[in-house]
Amino acid sequence: MEVGAADFERCLPSLRSRVRRAAFLALDMEFTGLHLTSPQNEEPSFVHSLFDSPAERYLKARQSVQRFTVAQLGLAIFSNENSNKYVVHSYNFFLFPSTLGLSDVEFALSASSIQFLSHYGFDYNKFLKDGIPYMNEVQEKILSQRLVAGSSKVSSALDRDVLKKAIDEVTCWIAAAEEEETMILQDLSESYEEFKRNIHNLFPVLIDTKTVTKSVWKKCSFPRVSNLLEVYEVLCRSVAQLMASLDEKNPPVAGPTLAEVVIIQMTQLAFQNGK
Repeated sequence: MEVGAADFERCLPSLRSRVRRAAFLALDMEFTGLHLTSPQNEEPSFVHSLFDSPAERYLKARQSVQRFTVAQLGLAIFSNENSNKYVVHSYNFFLFPSTLGLSDVEFALSASSIQFLSHYGFDYNKFLKDGIPYMNEVQEKILSQRLVAGSSKVSSALDRDVLKKAIDEVTCWIAAAEEEETMILQDLSESYEEFKRNIHNLFPVLIDTKTVTKSVWKKCSFPRVSNLLEVYEVLCRSVAQLMASLDEKNPPVAGPTLAEVVIIQMTQLAFQNGK
């Protein structure tokens, strides 16, 4: 079974269940290359030799792994529940390095590896367009630190789509949540002054979407809306549609926004119009 980013989430529950019940697992990985044929700085020390010690061979293999990337992960799950025979479920996961909140990832391609994988039907379009994003523990730690510090930003339209999907799911959950399911830090204070102190302690910088929306209305022909959901739906249009709804006298919005959420879009429109 081939699995890409589009259907990974759907397959994850059954995958977890099968892994937990597995008698054993088999893994296989396909890389964009195996060996460095043209080492950096033309140093022959990275070329494999029959006289390499185990430590030397490891260092050379490590150098190659750092230059190439995993294109596909094969997983075979073997189980023998209520039977004297093994049942196997196979998955081929297309992978592609994540760029969410990180610097652009660079990796090398080996012509011989590409020819080999192509000969056996490897789908490079799926690898490039639908590869499951991933990162290692070090990258995850760096991203977590940047998110906590507020210094990480969405840097591509693809990441924007991922965030939009997550925001939509949370929005639907909040709309349908029962009273006991809502997230409340604590009861509202009886004192307004204490309420303001609590809010400012929790959110030192607080921006009201309604205030920002009304401010933008005064400067450009933004469609009249009655609630936040309508604002969100308007701002989720394509850039071309959004620009068409603006007054021609206003300067265009420079490029697609980083995330299709109300406050970011409205802030950008207000900023561009004020230039």
